[in-house]
Amino acid sequence: AGDGCDVLYELVHRQRVAAEGLKALSSEDGKLREKLRAAHAELYSSILKEETHHVVQMLQGAHEEDSDACTKQKELIQRVGSMVAAGSNPESAQRMIVDELVGQSQEEVQKRVLEAFLPMRFEAEGALYTKRLYFVHELETVEAEMVALRGGTLFDKAKVLGFEFGLSEQGRKALRGGVLGQSSGACLTPG
Repeated sequence: AGDGCDVLYELVHRQRVAAEGLKALSSEDGKLREKLRAAHAELYSSILKEETHHVVQMLQGAHEEDSDACTKQKELIQRVGSMVAAGSNPESAQRMIVDELVGQSQEEVQKRVLEAFLPMRFEAEGALYTKRLYFVHELETVEAEMVALRGGTLFDKAKVLGFEFGLSEQGRKALRGGVLGQSSGACLTPG
């Protein structure tokens, strides 16, 4: 046991476990990306429905309280009336106006979605980053211990046993690339 073989086998095993852990996080990364896309789409749809409902309520309120209705509301009601008088279906005329108003409120929808979504995204990405960082630190520790073991005289034997020098640097580069890589912003587009 004085030749360092037991420690060598342990370091090889620890490196293998840490490397497998990092590899498993790649799968978790894909699942997280998909989960975030679905959550974003659900938020977007929900907020868009709320905004549409708000616009409909505004239009209906203009009918009920004429004294409080703004000029724009009155103009929209007149446009619906003109469209109906010109032969358009009342529901489709109103829907077209509602869609126009919702389109105008698209900035508000995006703002609300981001306010709700970004904290969720940052929390999920932070948790995954922390896991990845743990495995990278373990790889760095194992490599440092390997170099220190018997003054680095066991490198050849370690390589024969499957020890890979440089894995910690690869893991560190992956950390700098971000948790979800370059495509993480893609889930911020509508719907």
